[in-house]
Amino acid sequence: MIGNEEMNVLLLHHAGGDKYAFRPLQESLGATVQCIALEAPGRGDRYGEPLQYSLNGLLDDFTEQIKQHIYTDYVIVGMSMGAVLTFLITHRLKLQHQRLPQHIFLASRLPFSHYETNQVIAQSSSDAFWEFLSVYDSRSAIVAEHPELRAFYEPIIRADFTAMQHFDQAFDNLPKLDIPCSILYGKEDVRMFDAELGKRWNEYFVRAPEYKAFDGGHFFLYENAAVADYILETIRHGRG
Repeated sequence: MIGNEEMNVLLLHHAGGDKYAFRPLQESLGATVQCIALEAPGRGDRYGEPLQYSLNGLLDDFTEQIKQHIYTDYVIVGMSMGAVLTFLITHRLKLQHQRLPQHIFLASRLPFSHYETNQVIAQSSSDAFWEFLSVYDSRSAIVAEHPELRAFYEPIIRADFTAMQHFDQAFDNLPKLDIPCSILYGKEDVRMFDAELGKRWNEYFVRAPEYKAFDGGHFFLYENAAVADYILETIRHGRG
């Protein structure tokens, strides 16, 4: 059993997101853990900082943020882009001989060998860009209808998409992680996640991850209170 009174839960957001996307999850997790939402530069509380356009730049930034909170036991929860960053950062921490997470939770992301990277979307026209986003994300469809919101969010999302265009190349020759892991996905996220393909995450870990489906779509992590119950239960029983 992990003593969750000494547990930090570190949260890494999706592409185009910021730390405030995690507010519902933080409220659901309550006061039993120290819940810390991190964010990339150029949005949220870091709006005045330059956007980051490279994967290594994002990894450097988030790794340094995470290292400020690993003085005690911790877990990492990564949402979509945040799942990619969580996986790679855990490898970095291992190479740097840092304290490793007790558990990682990877949400709304297929394993890398099966993820089809769109190499042109980040450079597409504004209309084509929002049409692409709106296909699988109802939130983006709402934003796309308001020019002022589009103007605000488009540079942020484009920067994250540019950084993630070739993320699959970062996984070449990486050893399997010997870290307990949970793969989380929304039952209605049919465009972005396939349950059978998702099980190929086994290839990236010494021990097979636990797979957990929740009601909801791509952004179920932010909307379904049952996610917090699952995270707390996993921490409490030290599963993995």
